[in-house]
Formats: sequence, structure tokens, C-alpha cells
Amino acid sequence: LTRARLLDCSTARLLDCMTPPLRSDQVLHEPVGRALSRRRGRVGHAGHVTTERQGLRAEHNVDRDLPEIFQELRVAQTAGQIFFAFLFAIAFTPAFSSLTQSQRVLYGWDVFAVTSSVAFLVGPVAAHRLNFGRRVRLEVLILTHVMMLIGLGLLMVGIILGVTLLSTVVFPATAWLLPVASSTVLVISWIGIPVGLRVHDNRRDARLADTAP
Repeated sequence: LTRARLLDCSTARLLDCMTPPLRSDQVLHEPVGRALSRRRGRVGHAGHVTTERQGLRAEHNVDRDLPEIFQELRVAQTAGQIFFAFLFAIAFTPAFSSLTQSQRVLYGWDVFAVTSSVAFLVGPVAAHRLNFGRRVRLEVLILTHVMMLIGLGLLMVGIILGVTLLSTVVFPATAWLLPVASSTVLVISWIGIPVGLRVHDNRRDARLADTAP
């Protein structure tokens, strides 16, 4: 840091001036940069990410976001593993022998969906362990994000299939009602509300970009 540059800096932007410029291999690129930096800045014109600290490094974002996404992952893993345990136990109950062939097929697909969900939700842990110390934390973060979305989607399918199987056994006359109601609640809470929040955030970013000097 040169003395001339230090004199040109105001007190509020002193930290920005003291931070060395980013190298080309440290710049967050779109769309990854947009996803990792949204809560620390705003999106300007042409989709470029501008942060409150222009010298913010990619490593800082990953160090903050990776623990957060693994905390979220634990919640999804617990739900999938508990549901899988109940499905696994059903096959060893006396009532299982009374299921029809179509109900057994439905049960099989349900087990497959939940097993796949657990595999995708636990997969990021294996990826993190197998690549420990290899300086690929950003790649692990992106992989965890993708695998978590796939796992949540499969878990939703598994829950709907499980409710459908339960409904055919307990409410055979109106077997369609409970799955439809459950699917509606799941779609609203898992997709509708989060997407609505994202759309609202994008509109707010657009307003900030239009009013920026």
C-alpha cells in the first residue's frame, strides 16, 4: 500500500484500499458469484456482483457458506433417514403380506426414491472427506448445493409415494384425497414459498440497480 493511495482513501473506505486487488483466479464468476455473494452485496448492471467491500475474497464466502449449507444438510438427512427407517421396517411386519401387487410395486418405488434421496443427501459428506485438504472448498460448496436440491426433490417424491401407499390401505374409497392434499402442502412449502422469496429478492436487486448512481 503506497502512501499516495492511502492519502486518497477516505476513512470509510480505508479497508477497501488496504485490501490487495483480486487476481483473475480469485474472482467470483456468475452465476456462482451471484449465489455466493447475494447476501453480502447487490447486483449491479450487466449482472456484475458488487460487494460492500470491493476486496472481499472468494475464500471468505466459502468459509461462511459451507458450514451453513452443511447445517441445512443435517436437517434434510435426519428427515430422510427417519422416513427410510420406517419404510424398511414395514416389510418385516405381518400386515405386509396382505398388500396387493400394485401396493407392493408402489412400496418398492417409494423405497427406491427415499434410498436415492438419502444417498444424495449424504453424498456431500463423502465428497468433503475424499477431497479434504485439496483446496476445492468452492467446488464442494457447489456440489453440495446441487446434490442437496436433488436429494430434497427425491425426498418429496418418496413422501408423496408413502402417503399414497398409506391412503390405499387406510382409505381405499378415497385413496386420492390424502396424496393430493399432501402434495399441495409440500409443493407450496418446499417450492412455492422459496421461489416467491427468490423472485422478490431479484426484484429488489433490480430496483437497487436502477436507483444506483
